[in-house]
Amino acid sequence: VSLSSLVLGADNPDDPSGKEVYVVSPSCGYYKCKVNWARGSTQHVTWWNAPAGGLNIHLVPTKGSGKSYTITSKVGSIHDQSSCKAQAPKGESCGSYEWKVPTDVALGEYTVEARSVAKPKVVGYTDTVVIGKTKGS
Repeated sequence: VSLSSLVLGADNPDDPSGKEVYVVSPSCGYYKCKVNWARGSTQHVTWWNAPAGGLNIHLVPTKGSGKSYTITSKVGSIHDQSSCKAQAPKGESCGSYEWKVPTDVALGEYTVEARSVAKPKVVGYTDTVVIGKTKGS
């Protein structure tokens, strides 16, 4: 993942002080791209630079209306580092969370929002995630 493909949720993209969280997956590496997730599939959300105190992660509709879905109400800031450490820049903390997309998630376009539990103004977003039908249906 290149740094240019990261989506940031704060003011200064060069600030390593924990004032931002970089959500690096799901992503597709170019501006305004869309990642496809099927209902019932297992997906990973990966981040760098989360502040201490953990994150809550949600699937949020891009159009501003519709239901949001909780991916996790709290996960450690450096959860499952073994799956993300090779991708993270040197000295950068990282975390990853595995989620099975429920079969009842409404079809449509979403973004994954990762928000600091301790510092709610620290938030990061992914590229657009398109929820499609269950594979094989």
